[in-house]
Amino acid sequence: MDNVIAEATRNKLLVQLCLANWWRDTGGVTQYLRWAGITDAADGKFRFGINPERAMLFYTNDETRRLYREHLEKLATRRNTVTGVLYRDDPGIFGWELMNEAQAVTNRWSERRTWIAEMSTYLKSLDPNHLITPGDWGYRTAAERREWLRDHLLPNIDYCDVHHYPLPDADLFVDSPAALRDFIDNRAAAALSIKKPLVLGEFGMGVEGYKGFSQVEWYHAFFESNVRAGAGGAMFWILTPDPARGYGITYATDRDKGVLAEVTRASEMFGLLAGADPPARLTDDTKHLVPHQFAWARSENDPATLPLMIVREDKSILYRFKPLMAASERFEKVGSGPGYIWGFGVGYLEYVVPAREDRRRVSQIIVRAHIQPVLPIDAQPENIKTRVTLFVNEKDCGSRLIPVEPAGQPLIQEWRVDALLVRLRAMRGQPLTIRFAVTPDSDWLYGVNISNWPEGYESNDAKPVEVEIRR
Repeated sequence: MDNVIAEATRNKLLVQLCLANWWRDTGGVTQYLRWAGITDAADGKFRFGINPERAMLFYTNDETRRLYREHLEKLATRRNTVTGVLYRDDPGIFGWELMNEAQAVTNRWSERRTWIAEMSTYLKSLDPNHLITPGDWGYRTAAERREWLRDHLLPNIDYCDVHHYPLPDADLFVDSPAALRDFIDNRAAAALSIKKPLVLGEFGMGVEGYKGFSQVEWYHAFFESNVRAGAGGAMFWILTPDPARGYGITYATDRDKGVLAEVTRASEMFGLLAGADPPARLTDDTKHLVPHQFAWARSENDPATLPLMIVREDKSILYRFKPLMAASERFEKVGSGPGYIWGFGVGYLEYVVPAREDRRRVSQIIVRAHIQPVLPIDAQPENIKTRVTLFVNEKDCGSRLIPVEPAGQPLIQEWRVDALLVRLRAMRGQPLTIRFAVTPDSDWLYGVNISNWPEGYESNDAKPVEVEIRR
C-alpha cells in the first residue's frame, strides 16, 4: 500500500482508500463477523453468499466495531515507509470510503446510519485532513433515497457516493443513455438538496454493450451526464492489464482505445468545469423526489372502468369496483393479477365514479377499500406499513397508516367525506375521481395493493373498492 500511494503521487494521481466491503470479496463484513464468533452471515443459500439479516450484525456487534476502529487507527496513523509521510497528512490520498456498497435491510437503516456516524466521527478525529464518504450503494426507490440522504447529511460525511451498473441491475430501469441521464440527474439533485458534492464512485459496462448501445456509447453517456449534472467526478470499474477481467478496461491491448479516449476527454471536461454553478433544472427541492415511475391511463368512460351501480331503498347509491377497474395508475413499479392490482413505492391508483343525469341531496360520501402495503423483497412483514391518502377530485380527505394484515383478519379502510366541494359534485351528478395515493412526503412509502375482499366479508358480492353516496 505504501508503494501504491507513493507511485500514485509521483504520477499526479490521488488515491481513495476503501476500508471494508459488504461483499465477501477481500473478506468483507462476514469475515469481521467470523472473527467475532458469528459464523452464519456467510451462507451460500443466499444471493451473493450473504445472509443479509445476519450480516446486519456487523453494524451493532461490539467486537466487529472494535476491530473496525482499530483498522481505522492503523491506517490513519501509519507512516508511509517510502515517503515518510503519515497517511493522515498525505496529500496523495484523496479520501476514505468507510465501506464498499454498504447495504441495509429495508426499514433497518438506522443501524447502518448509527455505524456510519460512529466510524466517520472516529476517523475524522484521527484524520481531519481528508474527505470521508460512507460508501452506500445508492438508492433505487423514494424510500431508499430518503435514507441515503440522511446518511450523507451526517456532519462528518463530506460527499455523496453512488454506484451504478445498467447490466445486471435491471431494477433501476436504465436501458439507454437517455435513461442514464435521468438517473444521474436524480442523484445529483438529491446531493444538491443537502449541499454536498456527488461522485459516481463506481460504474462499468462490458465490451458487448447493452440494449443496442456500444460500450463506448455507454461510457460517453456516463461521463457526459455526470459533467452536465455538475457531479464532482466519476470513477469507472476497472482499469486492468487483463482483457478477460469482467467490466475491465485494459491498457495491455488496443481493444479499449475508444473507451480510454472517453476517459481522457471526460477528465478534461471535469477539470474545465470544476467549481461551476449547478444546472438550474436540478436545484428545485420539490422535484426529483421519486427516482422513477411507470404510468398508464385508460380513456374516459372506458367500459373496463365502469363500476356496478346499486340504488338502495333509502335512495343512497353504492358503486362497487373490482381491482382491475382502475382508470389510471402511477407508481415506481406496477403490476396486477386475478383479483388484485398493485403499485410499489410512491404513486397512486385512481378509480372514477361516472357522471349521473339526476341531482340529489348528498350528506356524505363513504369510500371503502381493501388495501395492503407492497413489501420490498428483503422486508419482514411486521416491519412494513404504508401511508395511503385518499384524494377525491384532488381534495385531500385524510390518510391511513396501513400495516400488513394478520392472516384471516382483513383490514378494510374507510374514509367518510363531508367536504362541501366534494359533496356538491356528487349532488350535481358530476364524475368523482377516487385516488389512493402514497405521496413523496409520507412517512411510510410502501405502495398500494388493492385486492378482492375475503369471502365472508359482508357479502360475497362485495368488491375491493366501494363508494357510497349517502342522502
